Amino acid sequence: AVGDIMWFVTNQQVQAGDEMCLSYLEHDVLCESASRRTHMLGRDFAEVDDANVEGDQGPDLPVVDAEVQNELMATDPIQRLEDLKLLMGQAMGLARPQDEEPLESIAEEGEPQGPDLP
Repeated sequence: AVGDIMWFVTNQQVQAGDEMCLSYLEHDVLCESASRRTHMLGRDFAEVDDANVEGDQGPDLPVVDAEVQNELMATDPIQRLEDLKLLMGQAMGLARPQDEEPLESIAEEGEPQGPDLP
């Protein structure tokens, strides 16, 4: 996909307006028997009841809304990667937003400083 354009490889002719089902299986698995495909689908995709989930599920990452996504798509690809790296660092608590002081300048003498960022 590039921006809001996406290309598809299909196993049959598709006309405008036809409904399509996207498979999360690799092409080589799609060529296997129906029982093998069913086995592969059952292996990775299980429904989980959120009320019964225990333990840490990892960090809560921000959702990139359409406005931010459009803004990112309008930037140079190299700059976009840098921006995404910064946003992920902020989401993971490894970096502060650009309008805030860096961790090193906030720490007082004798206190441990934040992680070194590239």
